[in-house]
Amino acid sequence: MTPPIVIVVLAAIALGLPAVAGAQAESQVEVTHDRVLVSGFDVCSGAEVAGVEGRITQVERMTIDAAGGLHTASITTAVAASRDGVIINHQADAGPTNLTSNGTSTNTDAIQVLVVRPGPGPDSIEHINTHTTVAADGSVVSNPVNVLEACHG
Repeated sequence: MTPPIVIVVLAAIALGLPAVAGAQAESQVEVTHDRVLVSGFDVCSGAEVAGVEGRITQVERMTIDAAGGLHTASITTAVAASRDGVIINHQADAGPTNLTSNGTSTNTDAIQVLVVRPGPGPDSIEHINTHTTVAADGSVVSNPVNVLEACHG
């Protein structure tokens, strides 16, 4: 499987990054709304909450800096309700992803899945943070992953 960073680099090359140091920085923002199948893992019960149709909103930003570096950020939120509860899946590439002109890259992601159950039982939260740094030669310099799972209520 091709590593995601390679795909992003190839996409950036295909988009024709500015190569001249005096080039202007360019940014684009795109917002999309759609229907999506949403599911979530309830850490309190240890069960997957069945997928139901919900709504998803995604905001993506891409900036190409004057030196030819590519910087992206995105926030995606999906929400659905069923008789099992409300599922909220929020993902943020808030780092953002940075592909510098010297070939190094960094990426920070945060994922939160909330399952709010009807009735008196506890509600579930799962929070995952990752930060990846990749050197110009493709070697992973660091890749810590932090996971928090909790039951509230």
